[in-house]
This record gives sequence, structure tokens and C-alpha cells, in this order.
Amino acid sequence: MSGRALITGGAGFIGSHLAALLLGLDWEVFALDDLSTGSEANVAHLVGNPHFHLTVESVLSPSVVSELVHKCDVVFHLAAAVGVRLIVEQPGHTLLTNVRGTETILEYASRFEKPVLIASSGSSKPRWQASRWRSTATGRRRAASAMSATSCARWTA
Repeated sequence: MSGRALITGGAGFIGSHLAALLLGLDWEVFALDDLSTGSEANVAHLVGNPHFHLTVESVLSPSVVSELVHKCDVVFHLAAAVGVRLIVEQPGHTLLTNVRGTETILEYASRFEKPVLIASSGSSKPRWQASRWRSTATGRRRAASAMSATSCARWTA
């Protein structure tokens, strides 16, 4: 076994593909998803794998998050309330899930000293103050930990 990974949003499109990839690399995968936008159909082909574990629960559940983060080596935080309709119809729920859910993941990852990859895609466009993120090696502006070759200019106003 290579390691144990927690994937929040693990039954979503990206999360389910990441789970399949990690399983293929001999990882044990714990997927956490409330199925609000994800689907059991996305992970149906993984359910028979003894190294895949789906927990249908919210990232807002501290006891569940604590247990899963504690038993894993790394956390891939992909969970988010997404979609224009959901955001317009339930703005409070969207903010709670996206902000407090991320805080909950980071709180337990910090407590148990687990690395976290936070991913966003699609219409997500962080607005960092570029002056806050300077490379100590070059002095040039950059995103704090962008996982692409995209320059910081794309992410700033």
C-alpha cells in the first residue's frame, strides 16, 4: 500500500477520477461526499475495490472529518457547493459549505499535521493581492501555491 488519501468531493467528477488514479497507484482511498453535486454513479466502478471507502457525509461534520483526516496521509480537498443555480438559490448554504467546510478540513489537517491540496476549477478565480506573494528566490510576484504554469497576473485584478 502506497498510502492513504482522503478526497473530499470524492464522488464528484474530478474526485472520482482522482480516486481511480490513486487506487491504480496502490493507494487506499477514503472519499467524503454529501452527494449534493457528486453522485454514487461516479464511483460505482470503485465500490467493489476493498481499498475504496465512500463516506456520505458533509465536510461540515467535525467528527467525520476528524476521523478521516486522522487516518489518512494526505488530503485532497475538492468538495464545494458549486453551480449557478445552487449558489443563487442557496447562497448561505454555499458560503457555509465552501468557507466553513474548508476551515474544518484545514483545522483537522493542521491538528494531525497532514498535507492538504486545495483545488478549484471552472469558474473559480481567486483574487489574491499579488504583492503579498513574492518569491524569496527571485523577488517576482507569484501565486502562493498555484498548481499550474499560469502566471499570477491571471489571478489578480
